[in-house]
Amino acid sequence: MSSAVASADQAAANQAAADQDAADQPVSATQAATLHFQEKTGLEWPIVGNVLINYSMDKPVYFATLEQYKYNPAIVIQATEGAKIQAAADGQVTEVGSSSALGNYVCCDLGDGYELTYGQLKQIDVKKGAYLHAGDVIGQVAAPSKYYSTEGTNAYFAMTKDGEPVNPLTLLP
Repeated sequence: MSSAVASADQAAANQAAADQDAADQPVSATQAATLHFQEKTGLEWPIVGNVLINYSMDKPVYFATLEQYKYNPAIVIQATEGAKIQAAADGQVTEVGSSSALGNYVCCDLGDGYELTYGQLKQIDVKKGAYLHAGDVIGQVAAPSKYYSTEGTNAYFAMTKDGEPVNPLTLLP
């Protein structure tokens, strides 16, 4: 291998490491102050797929796995296990966790009181405090949790404004 190629490879590796380190760092006060989301801006789809269960906070919707009707503060999007979930908007990761209903999940602050939650993840590629841009990979889709076994493999996608559910479908293209 020539020294030029080796130097270029090393430079690329150094840049990739620096980019990863930057992605893992918490948002500075300046970056946090610039987090703004307005409904007119809209969202990007976190994954391409049919909506299996619609958002519904005004009337219950049927959950086949649970064999019951209940309110749904999110949309449940059909997906393939291992498919990548992408950030739907710029934001900061505020929580990375796990629950019996959502499986592994990530919450992101968009600013102005808006927050997104991405659930049903098997691999999470972001850490708490990381700043994301729309389109950045958050993780990969997991096999469905016990709450969605009949619906099949899916991505859970919820939005809130000041803690109150918002229908993300109204903000997607």
